[in-house]
Amino acid sequence: MSVAYLSCPYFDPNPLIKEARHTVVNRVAFDLMNQGIMVYSPLTHNLPIDRLGIHGNWMTWKNFDHMMISRCDRVIVLKLPGWESSKGVEAEVACAQRLNIPVEWMEFPVEQYERALAVTSSPYKDLVEQLKLLNSEREWGQFHSPKNLAMNIGVETGELMEQFRWLTEAQSFVKSPEKLQEIRNEIGDIFLNLLNLADVLGIDLNQAAYDKLSEIRKKYPVEQSKGRTCKYTELENSIKR
Repeated sequence: MSVAYLSCPYFDPNPLIKEARHTVVNRVAFDLMNQGIMVYSPLTHNLPIDRLGIHGNWMTWKNFDHMMISRCDRVIVLKLPGWESSKGVEAEVACAQRLNIPVEWMEFPVEQYERALAVTSSPYKDLVEQLKLLNSEREWGQFHSPKNLAMNIGVETGELMEQFRWLTEAQSFVKSPEKLQEIRNEIGDIFLNLLNLADVLGIDLNQAAYDKLSEIRKKYPVEQSKGRTCKYTELENSIKR
């Protein structure tokens, strides 16, 4: 069986960059294996073990990784930002060349890397990690395509709307603790689905919200929209008239 060794930079003084690199290489390893290409990814394999207590640096894993290179048929270098100055990547390429193992170079879109970097700095990072663990333990990830997640948000939103069906405007300001708990549960479902969808697409949910706020401020100037519920296009038309 042909196996590729997936090399990429990791160590950096900025922990967010390290985490973004780890996230990206895991995704690339998944994508390659999903294409039928068997891959050994040292970051995917070693880092979780390292975090259990084998704390070190690249030298801690050097001999193990070079032994794994000798068992692989080729080395794929994932060209994330910083790969040119990575001592680990340099040593892995040199090891492959000494063993006459082919080395391939894999480009990675800068914008995708930047999205991964944004996600790792998100205030929801820990919650997303817990969500990923929950999904992984139950093998639910296979069902979480963007289409399915978006549709599920619609379903969960419908369940939230059901909590308010037939209530008057005044009654919708719910006071009952039991009813508020039901509403809270539905809001939690919607939020988790939003987090899941944003993570699958590499979107920083927090930044997306701030960007949208900025866009709303531009579309709805205070002096034109104060106390009005019409769409911004109607505001524009009223200004022209």
